[in-house]
Amino acid sequence: MQEHVRSHQPTPEEIAAKWLIQGIEAFQHNDFTKARKLLELVLTVDPAQPTAHHFIACAACQQGEIGVALGHLRAALASTNGTPAAYNTRLQLRLVLRETKLPAELADFSSKLKPSDLAPKALVACMPKSGSTYAAQLLSQCLGLPWTFTFEAAHQNEQELSENRMEEIAQEKAVIQCHTRATEPNIHLLQAYRVNPIVQTRNIFDALWSMTDFIAGGFRENLFYIDCPCDWPRERILELVIRKYSYWYVEFYASWIIAEREGRLPIYWLPYEKLVEDPQQAVEGIAAHCGLPLLGQNIGEAVQALRGSGVVRKNKGVAGRGQSGMSQTQKDHIQQHTVCFPNIDFSPIGL
Repeated sequence: MQEHVRSHQPTPEEIAAKWLIQGIEAFQHNDFTKARKLLELVLTVDPAQPTAHHFIACAACQQGEIGVALGHLRAALASTNGTPAAYNTRLQLRLVLRETKLPAELADFSSKLKPSDLAPKALVACMPKSGSTYAAQLLSQCLGLPWTFTFEAAHQNEQELSENRMEEIAQEKAVIQCHTRATEPNIHLLQAYRVNPIVQTRNIFDALWSMTDFIAGGFRENLFYIDCPCDWPRERILELVIRKYSYWYVEFYASWIIAEREGRLPIYWLPYEKLVEDPQQAVEGIAAHCGLPLLGQNIGEAVQALRGSGVVRKNKGVAGRGQSGMSQTQKDHIQQHTVCFPNIDFSPIGL
């Protein structure tokens, strides 16, 4: 008697795996419509399949459907957040957020936290040598909060916000100081962790003059990369500072103006000159902006204590030193940077 061998019937999971491979191959051959159809079939079997969501999003981006892409990228992250597989998805997600200007969400960066877990913070994004150490110390004392940082490492490193560090301190109230611009990655992290920044500025000529004093005094590895002999005269260091750092200062200011103008972040502007003139108003305004109570030292007492202590590096915060000390050629070099941002008024920083 002849035996009848029953043929193997593929399971839905096996069929979905085949569709997934075919969908990825179609994407690689730039057939984005076919890729999406096959990958959407995968989701009928496994609605959470992260690779299918990721490649549907990539195909949708290629077809200009950015909103569709955003939903699928977030679905992919929901299954992979906290794993190595999330890295490429998050890179793509950041590109989509940049394109749409939509706000980042906490789940875009953390699988451990809920929005209700987040604690308010006073984050001071500041020009170097703008009196920010003094501002951070004053806020720390008046708010009764620890003073900390959100970058991975100092010394020759621009202080970009760290994803890991933002997650580590998410549940802690704190005062944060960082020399960083409103780049897209920084904006996304501030949005996700619901941090409303304080942007500290200073007259650009005075800030660069103080930076020159700082480097001439021996601090050559505290900010960004710099390599100049220790015996350079101050005049040569000033020229280096102007040529190397002045555009960063202009871009710093422009980036935060643009972020505010586009409605990306609510910003409290803190000019150094106004902080010195009226610290009471500045600290109270920052506390209200950040949703933090003044539970620490009296503001007036804290100001006096800091002025009389050696805790804070004290620069000569005298207005006008840079303007009077630089040559017209040097000042013109700095002024020329503003042509890159024709729709921004730089007069608040002296340009």
